Amino acid sequence: MSDLVRAPAAEGLSDQVLDLVRASRAAKTLDAYAGDWRRFDSWCAEQGRASTPASPATLAEYLGDLARRGQRPSTIERARVGIGQAHALRGLPSPAKDPLISELMKGVRRTLGVAQREARPLAVDELRLVVERQPNSEMGARNRALLVIGFMGALRRSELVALDVDDVVVERRGLIVTVKKSKTDQEGRGARIGLPAQRGDVCPVKAFEAWRDVRAGVDAVVDAALFISLGRRGRGRRLHDQAVWRVLRDAAGVAGVDVERLSAHSLRAGFATAAARAGRPESATRKVTRHRSVAMLLKYVRVDDPLDAAAGDGLLSP
Repeated sequence: MSDLVRAPAAEGLSDQVLDLVRASRAAKTLDAYAGDWRRFDSWCAEQGRASTPASPATLAEYLGDLARRGQRPSTIERARVGIGQAHALRGLPSPAKDPLISELMKGVRRTLGVAQREARPLAVDELRLVVERQPNSEMGARNRALLVIGFMGALRRSELVALDVDDVVVERRGLIVTVKKSKTDQEGRGARIGLPAQRGDVCPVKAFEAWRDVRAGVDAVVDAALFISLGRRGRGRRLHDQAVWRVLRDAAGVAGVDVERLSAHSLRAGFATAAARAGRPESATRKVTRHRSVAMLLKYVRVDDPLDAAAGDGLLSP
């Protein structure tokens, strides 16, 4: 049980109600908030400060300490939210809402920035290379499907490993992938994404069908998961989301692709960037990425060379 639902405000609630409270956020988010609270509580004890209730000055000093230790702005922001939630669930005023904290967070973002931490998008030619260099084996078939579907579906790593075999349907023009639940769809409304077939070997349809056939012959398959572990330990079980980065990292290494600033998010950022470079309409790209606004989509479009997106290209040419 998360520390955040052990608060006094939760006392006396039935297990069913507590389960609904937990379901308000992803389990990983609740665990992260709980960890942030424990670290804050320990820090306060070391500093001789009160953690409950914490003053805005105490929270500001703690968040400032995180910044001095090189934590990312996103990590510091998550700590702010988690500590504020812990106060709210205890029926205490939240120091996280104080104007002092808002100003501090602006300073954190201006000082530390986020650009150097962003995942580098995987380029289309790099995707082709890492896919083509995969071996003709069980693992090679799985990795090809995972990388191509992850890229063409602009899927988050959690969405990718949550796919079941039946969530992917082969149609004449490509694949229809159903994402049942995602980070921005906690209610589980779901989304259907079209992955058009491609000419050549790097095609989502070919990659899926090849892996589906190989997967059917894998022993000890536990459930309907599309992507499963093939190692001796956990063979046949659903792949963990952390494995998506390992697959990409190892495949890139074999292909001689630079792994610096690559992450599992590079597949999603890679699709958004490739679509922008190819001049695809933002409305069509958002149907795949499922961003609610163009502004959010544009955060994923990462052009390393300023000339690639220069508005003045050909402007003065006769």
